Amino acid sequence: MPIESPPRTHCALAELLPDACAGVLHSHHVLPVSAGGDPEGKQVWVCAHHHPMLEHLARRVLRWRTCSHRPGTHRYPGAKELCELYLNSGG
Repeated sequence: MPIESPPRTHCALAELLPDACAGVLHSHHVLPVSAGGDPEGKQVWVCAHHHPMLEHLARRVLRWRTCSHRPGTHRYPGAKELCELYLNSGG
């Protein structure tokens, strides 16, 4: 029997951060897919306001290096993410 996910009724960070939640709820991967996480891995629900903060925090905790190429260098969707994945894989 599959495990049901909890209902998407509130932001997972609502009680941890002092500012108010805002916007629709987004699914956030505990280990971001862009950082090599499994697309089917664990997820939490966060509001649109807190989601960018959580992404930034995850990258800081993982010591994720960001792409230093000039804007416009990566010309197709997902290219910057692939560049960062390569950069952080030791390649």
